[in-house]
Amino acid sequence: MNPAQQDELLREIARSDAGENWLSTLLTYIFEALLTAPAYGGNPGGVGWKWLEYVPGFPLPDADTLHTRLPR
Repeated sequence: MNPAQQDELLREIARSDAGENWLSTLLTYIFEALLTAPAYGGNPGGVGWKWLEYVPGFPLPDADTLHTRLPR
């Protein structure tokens, strides 16, 4: 499909409640994959951060400092 056809297809999908919900969920997953710390399984090698020219804060979590493994 050319870009105009792709755009029209997405607009057609968004016209229904189910389609709009699906697109919203899809965008949520895309942002999550681009922005999450690689230690949590998304954004491998920080590729999303590089694409967005984002410089993450430090220190970054590693396998020993993931929030799910910290003592409570």
